[in-house]
Amino acid sequence: MRLLPVAASLSLAVAVAYYVYTPLPDAIQEPWKLLLLDAGFRTMMHLASLKSWLGFDHYITSIRQSSEGFDGMMEGLVGSGSGGGVMPGVKVSDITFAGVPVRVYEPPAGGEGHLRRGVMYFHGGGWALGTGSE
Repeated sequence: MRLLPVAASLSLAVAVAYYVYTPLPDAIQEPWKLLLLDAGFRTMMHLASLKSWLGFDHYITSIRQSSEGFDGMMEGLVGSGSGGGVMPGVKVSDITFAGVPVRVYEPPAGGEGHLRRGVMYFHGGGWALGTGSE
């Protein structure tokens, strides 16, 4: 009778290890973080496929909801004091150009009164996840 729980636990551990492990180059500094993140995203994709196949929700809607929940969980674990990745002193403004919402990042000083160089980055399109509003 004691052999069954041991065999089941061992089988489950081997199955999880097989699912999580992906060969990585030696140059990766923290491979276990990457392995667990990859396994989490693959699980999210598989669950979204299952929900779509069962007719509960659209595939992309499921992935978007799961990724938002994953972001919230990571903020709870790591903390939300990161500042959104913007350097101190950088002016961030959300404006609209011809009906298109745009986020503008401006350097802290210099260049006022005349033209400055800029970079335009287009994010989005088909299958885009995430939002610029956060």
